[in-house]
Amino acid sequence: MAEFIGFVREAADGRFDGVSEGVIIVMSIVAILLVVASLIAFGISIFLSISYIGYNKKKNSCGKTGEQIARNILDRNGLSHI
Repeated sequence: MAEFIGFVREAADGRFDGVSEGVIIVMSIVAILLVVASLIAFGISIFLSISYIGYNKKKNSCGKTGEQIARNILDRNGLSHI
């Protein structure tokens, strides 16, 4: 652990000279968790994009677009001004 803290202090060009070892460890853990969360979010984004592309190509049973169906629902409920 002392090697890691020494590496961090050396890599930071003295910016962490007055910082305790506990703070450096916590900052490292938070940085690792942020990278992991970013990778998970990126993976989910890719999965959703692929799913959207797949479902976007499916046609509905009545042959209308979502916009047309939404407009019909609004008109039937007296919301033609929206």
